[in-house]
Amino acid sequence: MAFLDGYRVLDLTDERGLLAGRMLADLGADVVQVEPVGGSTARDRPPYGTVTGGLAEASTNLAGRGGRPGRSYYWDAFAANKRGIEVDLDSAAGQRQVARLAARAGQRARPDRHPRL
Repeated sequence: MAFLDGYRVLDLTDERGLLAGRMLADLGADVVQVEPVGGSTARDRPPYGTVTGGLAEASTNLAGRGGRPGRSYYWDAFAANKRGIEVDLDSAAGQRQVARLAARAGQRARPDRHPRL
């Protein structure tokens, strides 16, 4: 049993909060990363590569998101052990969806001034 087993954390942070969410997830919390439509910009950060046979290897011949050469190791490192959801926070439906998630979360990690919440 992990230290934060049974806690759900709603992570509304941008790239500055990725490590905090990762640490909570590593301690056993169920971290739900809320991303904008199209996904987090952190998914596009280098370095890039592919994972084959359980080993990470650099790759320039496999296209990743946005034509990038493979997956972002940066994203993989900071998003590990988290679940993710894309939400349009500009829409009323997206705001209701986040409100429902927040009602079920034990903790909310968010920046001081989120422009749409």
